[in-house]
Amino acid sequence: MYEIKSGAHDVLCGSMGVDFDIRRYLVVVVVPERLHGYGAMTDQGLALSHEAYLIDLMSSQPVGQEQSSKSMTLPTAQLLTPNLLSEVLLEDSERACEWLSM
Repeated sequence: MYEIKSGAHDVLCGSMGVDFDIRRYLVVVVVPERLHGYGAMTDQGLALSHEAYLIDLMSSQPVGQEQSSKSMTLPTAQLLTPNLLSEVLLEDSERACEWLSM
């Protein structure tokens, strides 16, 4: 279960082309209790040793000021992988597979 402040949740809700020029996503990174070995930064990029999830809240209804926060279940199907990230960025799974195979 993940708890998000209502204000942070609500700025991620809206319609593409109406409310926002670009899509908005929430990325939730699971941080272990012991930080040793959690991640490494190299000249090749950032490598995390724990999972991260990509959550699209654009079609969600805003919580409003009635609540201070909103509880969410982490969508395990939205595990952030290079393939999922490519699909999201390219908005096309076939093009993403081609891009990843280059």
